[in-house]
Amino acid sequence: DTYSFEKDAIAKIRKFVISAYFTAIAKGQKSKKACQQRIKELIERQANLIDKNAEGVINDMLLKRHLDTIEKEIDDLKSKIFETETDYGDVKEAVDLAEMYLLKPSLAWEKAKLRNQVRLQWFQFPSGITFDGEKFGTQETSLIFKDKNAFLEQISSKVPLSIEFWNSFIRECNVLKGILSQNTD
Repeated sequence: DTYSFEKDAIAKIRKFVISAYFTAIAKGQKSKKACQQRIKELIERQANLIDKNAEGVINDMLLKRHLDTIEKEIDDLKSKIFETETDYGDVKEAVDLAEMYLLKPSLAWEKAKLRNQVRLQWFQFPSGITFDGEKFGTQETSLIFKDKNAFLEQISSKVPLSIEFWNSFIRECNVLKGILSQNTD
């Protein structure tokens, strides 16, 4: 169980994940509102430019250049809004199920049906497992297991993690939730 977490680390993760995730969501919502407001302003600017063009104040070439610039900014803002969108269900429930796995991955493995053992293996080792004739290895582990100590240090620091990190983390918790909840079927 080299991938298992200590109970105190799990408690720290639980507290931090739930708190930081909802903080990140709140910041994302604030950013989303600011982007939506900026899009409204840009749409008004587009209308004003079209009016000025119709009045002969600005020529077609200048209008096109301004409209292209505005359209690019609107597209960038829409992408930023999309990045803040999250719908991962009950975060606390996902963390609860992940906790069971994080405490003792081997126990969850033993209890799992063969189909779910394969799913757990792909979850934990997304790039698969290799064998070089002497030992097993992997190129990549799940975000949850990537350098546990660095992860625990990072959540202990006061540096806020990005919404993208939390989206990935919660997405992985939900994948794990889906796998583990099928063990009871």
